[in-house]
Amino acid sequence: MKSPGKSVLSEITAAGPVAARITAPLPQMMAGSVRSFGDQLQQEVAEAKEIREQIANGELVVELDPGILDVSFVSDRIDNDEDEAFLGLVESIRNSGQQLPILVRPAEIDGRFQIAFGHRRVRVARALGIKVKAIVRRISDEQLIIAQGQENNARKDLSFIEKALFAWRLESAGVKRDVIIAAMAVSKSHLSDHLAIVQAITPEIILKIGAAPLIGRPRWQTLAEILKSSAALKKAGKIVAAPEFLASKDKFSYLVEHLATKKAGAEPVELKTSSGVLLGQFVQQRSGSRIVTKHPRFSAYLAARLPELISHFEADPINSAG
Repeated sequence: MKSPGKSVLSEITAAGPVAARITAPLPQMMAGSVRSFGDQLQQEVAEAKEIREQIANGELVVELDPGILDVSFVSDRIDNDEDEAFLGLVESIRNSGQQLPILVRPAEIDGRFQIAFGHRRVRVARALGIKVKAIVRRISDEQLIIAQGQENNARKDLSFIEKALFAWRLESAGVKRDVIIAAMAVSKSHLSDHLAIVQAITPEIILKIGAAPLIGRPRWQTLAEILKSSAALKKAGKIVAAPEFLASKDKFSYLVEHLATKKAGAEPVELKTSSGVLLGQFVQQRSGSRIVTKHPRFSAYLAARLPELISHFEADPINSAG
């Protein structure tokens, strides 16, 4: 039995190029090609379906363009692309590649994905112009939050205030406290402390200070106690807006030190003669008042008349009560 291929080939050879186009049994050849193409297409569809199922179940690591990745609806970090930890991660991935995949879920917009955890790895990939290794999994909002929180707990570089701010953002987004507790693996009392600290200091001031990785819970708690006073909170707002604060390397310590500075009180009153000669200053403070003389003869004049001033003070009925 001759094969269709050999029959066509012999006819082409015998009839020449032009005749071959006319006499070759094209319908038979096309039918075979269609069957072959159909089989291949079915196989590719089956493979694509299997891959989609693996992706949906989180069983497969894929490479995604950072441009199609959206951040989680609740941020867990205070971003700073200039801190040493981030720059170290950039160099690590540049030299050794991305070792751990991120977790994403399909977004509402087709073709896009939302990050559950791994935001910094995505930022690094964008900076380096490379794709991101990711596990894609169909998860609910609650599952995303828990996955994000558990990943945070496993990391050592997330500071106390970043965790506290994450908890505050979750509650502000309407997440129930039992879900936050499960996500962050904290007790009810610890969660309440986290939220109270952020509430007292305010997210705005915390973001100005930054992640402060070396500052633990006790020092943040102390700052929160200081800022419970509305006057202190107002003063803190002015401090963190100043150029000197923004330029400081240790912003937490800068704020605490300047909050601790005692109020100077009223401006000193200059003591001048009618001709404008400066004799000294009258300085009024909470701890007391004093006259600072800058004129030797005026100092001697005051000293000589102090007993007379005291007598006048005592003689005034307003001061007679002591």
